[in-house]
Amino acid sequence: MSAPRFEVINKYNVAIKSLRNQLKHATGIDELTNIASKIIDLENQILIEKSTGYKQLEKEKSKIEAKIIRLQREMDKASRDLNNITNSLDFKLNGYKKTLQDKIDSLNEEYQLLLGFLNEK
Repeated sequence: MSAPRFEVINKYNVAIKSLRNQLKHATGIDELTNIASKIIDLENQILIEKSTGYKQLEKEKSKIEAKIIRLQREMDKASRDLNNITNSLDFKLNGYKKTLQDKIDSLNEEYQLLLGFLNEK
């Protein structure tokens, strides 16, 4: 990631401080204009240097946001798949429970018939 180069920014700030001192001692309008122009140019360079890091952070932010959206979609799909599997398992389990209950009921009926038959004898 490209960050602001603080050594360059510091160099520009030192130059601006020096130019401001020169500005205090300037006597002619051309000299004042020239020094002020240099100060403005250096301030712009500082702004450009600082905005480089900002732009890079904005790009990183956009990448991460896109990744979050992609991962959220994947999670949503996985969640739907999990729900489908859970529903299938529940359906099969309920089917197995019903089959087992039917067998238990059938065996119970047979048992009751056999008990009745044995009690008659």
